[in-house]
Amino acid sequence: DRIREDKAENIEKAIACYQAALQVLTRAALPLDWAMTQIGLAAAYGQRIKEDRGENLEKAIAFSEAASEVYTRAAFPQQWAMTQNNLATAYRNRIREDRAENIEKAIAFYEAALLVHTREAFPELWAVTQRNLANAYRDRIREDKAENIEKAIAFYELALLVYTRAAFPQHWAETQNNLAIAYQEKGLIPEAIKYFKSSLEIFKPDTLPLSCLEAAGSLGDLGFTESLWKTAIFGYEKAIEAVEQSREWITSDNRKREIIEENLDVYEKMMQSCINHQQYDKALQTIERSKSRYLVELFTNSEIYPKTATDTEKQQLQNLRRQIAASQQLLETETPSPPPLSPSLTKGGPGG
Repeated sequence: DRIREDKAENIEKAIACYQAALQVLTRAALPLDWAMTQIGLAAAYGQRIKEDRGENLEKAIAFSEAASEVYTRAAFPQQWAMTQNNLATAYRNRIREDRAENIEKAIAFYEAALLVHTREAFPELWAVTQRNLANAYRDRIREDKAENIEKAIAFYELALLVYTRAAFPQHWAETQNNLAIAYQEKGLIPEAIKYFKSSLEIFKPDTLPLSCLEAAGSLGDLGFTESLWKTAIFGYEKAIEAVEQSREWITSDNRKREIIEENLDVYEKMMQSCINHQQYDKALQTIERSKSRYLVELFTNSEIYPKTATDTEKQQLQNLRRQIAASQQLLETETPSPPPLSPSLTKGGPGG
């Protein structure tokens, strides 16, 4: 779960530590500790970045199955239910074997977990399992597609009985986004738009930019496909704000460039939507906005100087760059209200 350093390497270290622990925590001597370590290994292999993804998921399944030999429903119902959930997720993500059969197994394991994770006893676990079941039914290949989507919508709505906006705003927004996709697949466009917009009430560009980018981009694409240009513009505007916020928060130049490359179509579709909606000024603003932000980044991050700059002027420029970097770092911390900018630098002001 480590945040710092390389994610892939952290997971490799976690796997090595679990395996080292098993030299002492044997099934014969300490079966419960052994089983819990199997669950830890299953989770680590399920998230593993290195090596073959298909093989990692097979190992995750094997470790979960091993844990379930100790964590039986009769003896350890909570741990058994947790293992059922883990197996369901692994089978839903499984690459090998028949895709349709894997999803059927995932549904069966989620339903098994609900025998223990009832709404009365474990409301949050019950809610997350309802959402997982809904996702599995949306992916389902067997049976009637329309019926599967209906079931998915029903499970999402059940999850919202616990995931209220007041109590679980982020989970509520994620479920709104899930419902939007389900209604889009069902062909009910107004309902899909409504749920996408609901999710964006929580997924704001300045607080949850990645979630905002996903939901807003999907809303924009829906509007674009249906020639609903006002909806498309609304979605793409939010998506562009999320892209820019993500770039401000990220320090890696390579990752900043990747974010732009991955979302070039957002800018392109935004401009096309504005043109189709005859908002030519907004189309031009989108072009100028992206160009201006790129030039500001280039100016602040690169060691470039005017050709005629004196040594004193270069030193002044370096000092300004350091001040900009310090201000950016301040903004990335939890500073509630940064000091106001001078009038000449405020947005829309004479030099803004």
